[in-house]
Amino acid sequence: MVLKTFQNVPIFINETINFIVELSKTEKISRIGLSGGTTPKPIYEKLARNTEINFRNIEFYQVDERYIDKNHPDSNYKMIFESLIAPIAPKLKEFYYFDTTLEITDCLEKYEKILKQIPQQSFDLIILGIGKDGHTASLFPNSKMLAETEKLTAHTQTQKFAVKDRLTITFPMIMKSKNLLLLLQGKDKKKTLDAFLNSNKTTNEFPAKKLLEHNNLQVFYCEA
Repeated sequence: MVLKTFQNVPIFINETINFIVELSKTEKISRIGLSGGTTPKPIYEKLARNTEINFRNIEFYQVDERYIDKNHPDSNYKMIFESLIAPIAPKLKEFYYFDTTLEITDCLEKYEKILKQIPQQSFDLIILGIGKDGHTASLFPNSKMLAETEKLTAHTQTQKFAVKDRLTITFPMIMKSKNLLLLLQGKDKKKTLDAFLNSNKTTNEFPAKKLLEHNNLQVFYCEA
């Protein structure tokens, strides 16, 4: 694991983009998993304006989603599409996402088939975050899906947020990624970072702990 700490937001954003851009140059086709949330949004917005990255060689994939209409204000699809996908659509190779117009079972089946088409089911990079409760993607504490070893997608539920039904890729997919980039921002996330790095909690109690087993984990933390 590599931990980098930044004192201001512009440097945090720029260094994150530089990491993504440089990594994308190493593959003929780069497959990148995108998470939702407030932290990556300005990164996606600035990445869309980047002139160094060849989006024709990029496939973006959604990491997780709330089971709501894709135009709902809380939709990860909506945030990702508006901040990153729409501005680069004419030159982007592809963007794959959870189709929430379908029933949950059908939605997962459709996305599972898409993920299985990826060679070795291995992303080049997945961008992730951590919630205060230790969840990452939509893999929440004490979820039975934390023990999943075969399926690449899952339906999970949480009682801590307004939208209880979630769709997510699973640890078998996450841990096969060549690189993981974990983003945390703000003073309130310092406790979360400390718990991630130093606590004795299990993966069942603090799901993001699983990420520490990955050989190429980058953790970028912005104090501001």
